[in-house]
Amino acid sequence: MSKPSVFSALSAVAFSLLFLPSLSASERRLIETRQQEELAAALHAVKSAEATFGAKDARLADALMQLGELHRQQGRPQPAEAAFVRAKDIRLAVFGPGSLEAADAVSDVGNLYLELRRFSEAEPFLKQALTWLQIVHDEPDHPDRAGPG
Repeated sequence: MSKPSVFSALSAVAFSLLFLPSLSASERRLIETRQQEELAAALHAVKSAEATFGAKDARLADALMQLGELHRQQGRPQPAEAAFVRAKDIRLAVFGPGSLEAADAVSDVGNLYLELRRFSEAEPFLKQALTWLQIVHDEPDHPDRAGPG
């Protein structure tokens, strides 16, 4: 799964803050329509993945993470949190603690809490993700390790 970079996420926020107020009403409606289309497609992907693969499948977790990211980017923290937490739970069940997939999902929850300035809630998630990433990096035979290094 391809994740947006920090730069692209910040660029989207900067665009919203700097340029949206200066756009015409029709330009803002066009952007809002596009956001709604993206959200509808992501919701459809979640429903489809759950119907096709079941409630505890990695593909459902991927779709939930994408949905959570869209909600986050569009300024909807509560549904973003729900999607990220559900994706985390699925990835932990499927891949287990210590996997890159679980670390990725745990860090998404922590990063959202960090953005929301919920620091005491963010800290354990981010520490856990870092611990798992260090394990993958330090163990030469870890199954998630790409190669020597």
